[in-house]
Amino acid sequence: MNRRTLTLGTALAAFMMATTLIAPPVAADQAAIKFTKKVANDLLAANRSGTITSFARVLRRHADIPGISKYSLGKYQRFLRSSQNKRYYNGVTAFMARYFADQTREYRVAKAQVLDAKKAKGSDIAVNTLVTLRTGNKYTVQFLVRRAGKSFKIADVKVSVPIVGFVSLTYQQRGIFQKFLVKKGGDQRAVNQLVETLNR
Repeated sequence: MNRRTLTLGTALAAFMMATTLIAPPVAADQAAIKFTKKVANDLLAANRSGTITSFARVLRRHADIPGISKYSLGKYQRFLRSSQNKRYYNGVTAFMARYFADQTREYRVAKAQVLDAKKAKGSDIAVNTLVTLRTGNKYTVQFLVRRAGKSFKIADVKVSVPIVGFVSLTYQQRGIFQKFLVKKGGDQRAVNQLVETLNR
């Protein structure tokens, strides 16, 4: 085998390796964009409706409720009994749905345009969306999506705020929950109270 053949073989091997490494993320990005477009359309419909029920329906369908719920508990997750999971998840869904419904009164959305996708932490994909309000104001909203079977689930939503940058809604929720838990003693009873409070 001469040097030219070796060089050509090396180049072909490198090309094949690059194709193998690059193709899946591109395909995943396109799938994530398609998923996010559906989410954006469903959220737009819920925004126009403005009801807690409409947002709760979208969250149950598209959000990683267990993942978000556990993240929101942080170190206090150990106090959540498995028998409480369903009730806690329902409470978290209701909490988030109320938040979105409240925000709808001030932020009426005219349209949402999905822009692009990029690899985020681990296997997550960040999908950027440009949201235009009826007032004409525009915001960049980033959906962090996570593979779930053949589709995806929303793991977080980040809103671009001037000067501050992206603000994570799940991080804010985690802060609210943990402040409540600390105030109530940070133990089993505190988690029980949180679960009951979320379901009122």
